[in-house]
Amino acid sequence: SSSSSSEVSHGSHYDLDCDCTDTADPALPQRAVGPSMALVGYGNAVVAALQARHALETRHGFEPGSVRVIDSPYLSKASTGLKAALRDCSHVVFADPCKQGQSPFAGIVLQLQREHSLPRHWTCVAASPTYNPLGCTATFTSADDIVLAALHLRS
Repeated sequence: SSSSSSEVSHGSHYDLDCDCTDTADPALPQRAVGPSMALVGYGNAVVAALQARHALETRHGFEPGSVRVIDSPYLSKASTGLKAALRDCSHVVFADPCKQGQSPFAGIVLQLQREHSLPRHWTCVAASPTYNPLGCTATFTSADDIVLAALHLRS
């Protein structure tokens, strides 16, 4: 089940000072019972993260509103907005659409860890380090990759 573009635009807010977008649905409670999970991505990984959030909430028992999707297009360093968005999260999955070993989130995660801005439970998933045929998305970071990472963090 894919996410509609209206879901992204309805739940998003853009703050030029924060350089990140939180796609939490304002109609849902922002802090649900249990740990808070953030799925951080950029580009195509944001769509995959929205699909993963839907799967986690509908098929894997995550409380509605407990999974936050954050679009972080600022890739050279961790923005203050990203740090603020992660502050109340106990689990974070960084979903990088780039291939392993070439992923911009690697540097951002190191910075966040060095600055003690990461929660105790976090992981990073990236696309497979393989040839990608033109027009084929089979090797891209998928919603299933993100769901598996989130479930592993919660186990």
